[in-house]
Amino acid sequence: MIHTRAWVGVVVCGLLVALVLWSYQEPSVGVAGANSAVKKVKCDKGETLTEALRTAKPGDTLQVTGTCQERVTITIDQLTLDGGGGAVLDGGGGSQTEFEGVVTIDGVQGVTLTGFTIQNGPGEGILGQHGAAFTVQQTTVQNNAASGIAVADGSTADLTDCTMQGNGFGMDVFTSSSAILRGAITS
Repeated sequence: MIHTRAWVGVVVCGLLVALVLWSYQEPSVGVAGANSAVKKVKCDKGETLTEALRTAKPGDTLQVTGTCQERVTITIDQLTLDGGGGAVLDGGGGSQTEFEGVVTIDGVQGVTLTGFTIQNGPGEGILGQHGAAFTVQQTTVQNNAASGIAVADGSTADLTDCTMQGNGFGMDVFTSSSAILRGAITS
């Protein structure tokens, strides 16, 4: 009887240790959320989104303020760019060049742009290409020489409450791509 209780105690302790070890998972480097960070990009203080993207990792959120006078390419999965409803990404204009976005999302998944005005691109305001999957929320895309938003090369865009105005044309979805429209979409 004493031996049986001892074995039951050992088995129960062993199961508890196994359960604790099973439930604890070491964070994986490069997995969204595991080592994610919120980084502030103050374009009105001379910082650039381009520089912030060089050090960003999957799962990071870049909170942008001010007007960024630049064109950027996103090649990091699970990245969020949050303009807080007031940030501007200004592509600087120039002669019309199709397939050059103020923001280009190139072949990555889970990118979110929220709360921006994206403007003055020589081509597109936002260009998703090479199988990109991205979300755009509460964003105005305006005064771009070609389309406001282009979804190309097997990419998918999920748009919620977006405005496209003053562009060469509103939106272009082509080459086996798709777009999901939610809320108020104005073009």
